[in-house]
Amino acid sequence: MGRIAILFCLLVGLAASPARGDAFDDAKKGEVARDAGDYQRAVQYYSRAIESGELSDANQAITFNNRGEAFRRNGQLNKAIRDYGQAIRLRSNYAFAFNNRGFAHEGMGQLGRAIEDYDQAISLKPDFATAYNNRGNSRIKMGQTEEAIGDFDKAIALRPKYAFAFNNRGYARKILGRDAPAIEDFSQAIRLTPKLADAFNNRGEVYETTGEPEKSLDDYNQAIKLEPKFSRALGNRGRAYLKKGLLDQAIHDFDQAVRFSPNLAQAYLDRGLALRKKGQSKRALEDFSRAVRLRPKDPVAFFNRGFELEAGRFYRRAIKDYDRAIALRPGYARALYNRGNSRLRLGQFERAVADYNQAIGSEPDYARAYGNRGHAHEKLGHKRRAFLDFKKTYALGLRPAWLIEKLRKKTPDG
Repeated sequence: MGRIAILFCLLVGLAASPARGDAFDDAKKGEVARDAGDYQRAVQYYSRAIESGELSDANQAITFNNRGEAFRRNGQLNKAIRDYGQAIRLRSNYAFAFNNRGFAHEGMGQLGRAIEDYDQAISLKPDFATAYNNRGNSRIKMGQTEEAIGDFDKAIALRPKYAFAFNNRGYARKILGRDAPAIEDFSQAIRLTPKLADAFNNRGEVYETTGEPEKSLDDYNQAIKLEPKFSRALGNRGRAYLKKGLLDQAIHDFDQAVRFSPNLAQAYLDRGLALRKKGQSKRALEDFSRAVRLRPKDPVAFFNRGFELEAGRFYRRAIKDYDRAIALRPGYARALYNRGNSRLRLGQFERAVADYNQAIGSEPDYARAYGNRGHAHEKLGHKRRAFLDFKKTYALGLRPAWLIEKLRKKTPDG
């Protein structure tokens, strides 16, 4: 609203001059079109106003800034940044343009430049709560979470009813594992803005972490009720259904999530898990492959595709995926264990033992790893080592019938 108010305040004087009336009208029409979501038409009107030559430098600066907003909302971030820069050249103390350019830089992943612009906006306007909030968001993305909380604190001090700042501070606290303060921030955001779907979804994620599944599900339901195409909330609710064993409902939510956000890797990963439970291995494998393509640095995605390949007896391909998972997360016990299993089935007994050794090194009480290492030692003729592994497996509480039978037998040194 501040930007709109400034536009009318600075351009209202133009209405008295017939020679400048067209530029003023075009600027107003651009504002109406932008607010209606017709960004292309807004750009046309703003461009006509700028090209008319009728605007003062101050009014040109505002119109460049507003055309930049239309470009930004239309996803044309480079053009938006260019227009914000032109606005700043015409009016060097234009805090709103610095803030808006920072937001566009952030959208392009240029976080350092974004923070520089937010810094400048705050320097020019020390009570600029929005710039503090936006700088906090960029700092979260840069991993500067504590500093981000400081920015949200300042934004809230300046604007005590700033729901978005409460929501964002809650998100920062969630990242740091401060669950109770995060829940309070999300709850305050909801009290201030009851239709803030993101706050419901974020609070649901914390409730999921704290082991309160019903509260979590209630929040996801509310988020989706407010925004039926909220992909992240749909994916989260699907995962909640998956944990409850409601596979069809889970898959339906995952379907909707990827329909609205085709690049939502987590939804493909979770849908793959649900499809696995339904015995639909081919479809599960397709989903895990999509997750890998979308998140090539996610060890869990590689692990799950490897697991599916292993289940289909494609052991060598599975090993390649486990290799990648372990490279991305050294000491990844489950991936080491499963790679050992694939190598065991391929007859690579010594390499299997090496994998089980590493898995146990990461998780000393990994009963299954002891049991399967025992099998590998048996194949290598290391009978006593096998016996000790089976005994350890039993001691850790894993006691299948085959293991009890083996332990009844006396084992010579080997």
